Amino acid sequence: MKVYETSDIRNVALVGHGHSGKTALTGALLFTSGATPRLTRPDEGNTITDFDDEEIARKITISSAVADKVSRFFRGLARKGAAPASA
Repeated sequence: MKVYETSDIRNVALVGHGHSGKTALTGALLFTSGATPRLTRPDEGNTITDFDDEEIARKITISSAVADKVSRFFRGLARKGAAPASA
């Protein structure tokens, strides 16, 4: 298993009201980054983060899920000395 330095880890949380597009955005980000070969859609019941039978049947997210992606984008920013956007 690869070991990462704490300074190289970026965590992103998608937070919003129900039906605001969090699951669709997660699927689009994973597809765009190359983490998955297909674009998933909640209304088709094929999302990466909705894996419970009830979530698939109802086509909604019921519980929180984690999706990971190792990205060179963030490592490149760290080398260039770019600071993350502050809240």
